[in-house]
Amino acid sequence: MVTHVPVESCEQYTSCRDCLGSGDPHCGWCVLHNICSRRDRCERAEEPQRFTTRVEQCVHLSVHPETVSVTMSEVQLVLQAQNVPSLSAGVNCSFEDYVETEGRIYSGRIFCLSPSTKEIAPITRDQGDRRVIRLYLKSKETGKKFASVLFVFYNCSVHQS
Repeated sequence: MVTHVPVESCEQYTSCRDCLGSGDPHCGWCVLHNICSRRDRCERAEEPQRFTTRVEQCVHLSVHPETVSVTMSEVQLVLQAQNVPSLSAGVNCSFEDYVETEGRIYSGRIFCLSPSTKEIAPITRDQGDRRVIRLYLKSKETGKKFASVLFVFYNCSVHQS
């Protein structure tokens, strides 16, 4: 009797760095699906930057500005994503579980509007003068969040002097 037993357990890794740093030769990162898997289980893996096997090819996301005052709403944010496949199906910007806005792609950059203060939880005095949240890029093709960066809302009015 012959039994087929998988030699890899890619799904145990939840980040690109963990997946590719594991040294498992059967596993790679399926970028827009945001999962560690075998190449044959990653949809459209043969297309550029859809499936990666080296840590230095993990997606890197930056945002400018990195901070916004809570008194400002709908600030134009410019996101730069490195090592991403074609995003021709579009992307959304998701501010944790608070709000999701449509991203516009132009000249290799992604433009999103920050949410208004009433759309995120308020910053209370006991939290200090800032709220750090995770800003995700979400693929419209897969419906998955595939990259993130920290984003800060600050509130100077909590200070008395």
